[in-house]
Amino acid sequence: MLPIIPEEPAQWAERAVDPCTVLALPTVKAVLAATTAPRPVRPRECEVPTKIAPYPPASVQVGAALDHPSRAARAPVTIGHNPGQRGYLWWNKPDRGGTGKCELALPLSATRALTITTPLPQNSPPQDSPASACALAVQVATAALTGFLRPESLTRPGAERQLRRTSACELLHAAIPGTGLPFTPDAATSQDPDHCNAHSPSHARMQLAFTAGDPVKLARERPGEHRGASIVPLPEATGVPVTEAKRVASSDQCDLSWANQDSESTVWSVSVLHTARGGQSGDPCANATTLATALRQRLATAPQQPLPPAPPTLGIPADRPDEQHDPSCQLDPIAVPTGCGPPDRKVNRPSDLNALQNALTTDQAPDHLCRLLRGALGAQAETEVAHVPAPGQPDARNCSAGRADRSMVATLTAGTGQLSAYLCSKAKSITVGNRAALDCTQEDKVTQQRLHITLDPNSKRGVLNLTVAFRLPRGIAGELPEKGSEAADYGRQAAAIAEALVKEVGTA
Repeated sequence: MLPIIPEEPAQWAERAVDPCTVLALPTVKAVLAATTAPRPVRPRECEVPTKIAPYPPASVQVGAALDHPSRAARAPVTIGHNPGQRGYLWWNKPDRGGTGKCELALPLSATRALTITTPLPQNSPPQDSPASACALAVQVATAALTGFLRPESLTRPGAERQLRRTSACELLHAAIPGTGLPFTPDAATSQDPDHCNAHSPSHARMQLAFTAGDPVKLARERPGEHRGASIVPLPEATGVPVTEAKRVASSDQCDLSWANQDSESTVWSVSVLHTARGGQSGDPCANATTLATALRQRLATAPQQPLPPAPPTLGIPADRPDEQHDPSCQLDPIAVPTGCGPPDRKVNRPSDLNALQNALTTDQAPDHLCRLLRGALGAQAETEVAHVPAPGQPDARNCSAGRADRSMVATLTAGTGQLSAYLCSKAKSITVGNRAALDCTQEDKVTQQRLHITLDPNSKRGVLNLTVAFRLPRGIAGELPEKGSEAADYGRQAAAIAEALVKEVGTA
């Protein structure tokens, strides 16, 4: 049984760690060759330009969400030694004329991380792996490890007292009930602590966001950059005087933003964006003003929750688990962890096809499917196998296997019926080995090869459903080509796996 991973260190870091202090560490400044002092972007995010590349700037965010799909899509890395810190790399390859950037997530708990984003250094040769493209991010993380060993050194006393002690979703959950507005906020554990959405039954939306700067001052100083904006008063409320806000409005949308003096050195912009649908949720600006007043009152009068003691260290050692379920569930980014696990149960080969069909209707079906799939992929380099239930179907009887870099993942299920065109709308009849089969691959989605193969060629009973998904190697963002010679190769690879699968089934 995997140990429980405490959330308290991440909760403390989200409220106390100053990302600008991380970027200002002497060891980090030396690695980045920073040209100026770090600049706050949001309460939990800070950036700094570097001499290494003009754009984008290097940045640090504290409290970013890190869930199972995020881990499965990223390339694992170890920061430091003995045993080092666990991390995950995500390389956003540059578009045409772009520079590209790398994001390194250092888990603080099972659900939250500190992320470091760095540009690709100028004049770098073409990169083909997250490890090479993200070398700078790894160097920054290594330089910041001294702070992870002394978490209190990463705080800044008194800074961001209000907005750093609460997340945007927590603030919406506290403010909306007293307004009478028919909106339900996202869960308090949403993806971004500095941003939250709330929705109404009529599908209207409200959005709360924290950014740096005084929006009213900027609108007055740079009117050309704020066309359509007007300065309006926000009404007085308990504990808060009348204040000015920048407003940008249309017939079905209203955006209000105002300054929140959260510390002696930083002014944050708090903005409420209300988007209606067909006027079903009332006047957008009236609703936005109502919520803005409730938020200001909450920020001014809510008691400050004391911070818990700082944890001894931050981060999760590389030799310890950072998820609450088996790491083999990472094989498929979209699979839910419930019921997922390694195929550690050994099953005997059925005596004939009839015995195999019967076995595929029992609780041992995933083990038999994994045995077949493992055999079919035996020629594939560095394959991994795991029971992975289909999304929303935790008890599905299937198995997934794929290359270690996740560039190919095959999923096998079994049905008891006969091969029929009902399996897909545009089926192409083919033969795999000595068995009739259907190719249900969509022409505009060739990275998802779908084949349905008759299990028993004599009785024509039973169907093996094989899906072979191709994607960029783990840790690289982007899309594979759906046309051209590369696309044609997906079909050839899937056909080879299907042929090997039929041989593995044989007569049993």
